[in-house]
Amino acid sequence: MRKEIAFMALTLAVVLQAAPSGQRVYEKYCQSCHMLRPPMDRHKMMQMPIHERKTAMREMMKKLKAPPMAKVSAKLKHDFQGDKAKIVAFIEEYIVHPGAQKARCMPRALKRFGVMPPVGQALTPAERRAVAEWIVESFHGKWQEHEGMGMGKGCMRGGR
Repeated sequence: MRKEIAFMALTLAVVLQAAPSGQRVYEKYCQSCHMLRPPMDRHKMMQMPIHERKTAMREMMKKLKAPPMAKVSAKLKHDFQGDKAKIVAFIEEYIVHPGAQKARCMPRALKRFGVMPPVGQALTPAERRAVAEWIVESFHGKWQEHEGMGMGKGCMRGGR
């Protein structure tokens, strides 16, 4: 009996170590373009005088290579009405085969960021699933149509 318990514990430990962490996949493959959240809180920015806000907006946009993951998550949840399975499937497909026709962003964002390069081929299927699920589960903000802060209301896009 002890041998069986030890074997099951060891097997479970190996399985848990083998399962990729979505956050680690993000840090390895996505973080260089997608920051987690916008560099400045929208509400804080709106409290600034207009001339300071414009300067802050320009500086913030210079830092962005792609929409922040929080915005990507919120937009996809909005577009797919919170259906996790559909969002995960979309992300898994999109990171392997991105394209302007598949994009979930506004034309202005496409112009700003371009089409994401196909990075998903470097990931295993388990890594693609892990990062897709992490994107859905890690962010809880709601998409609002007036959002975007000059990014074309967010999208599933990447930088170059």
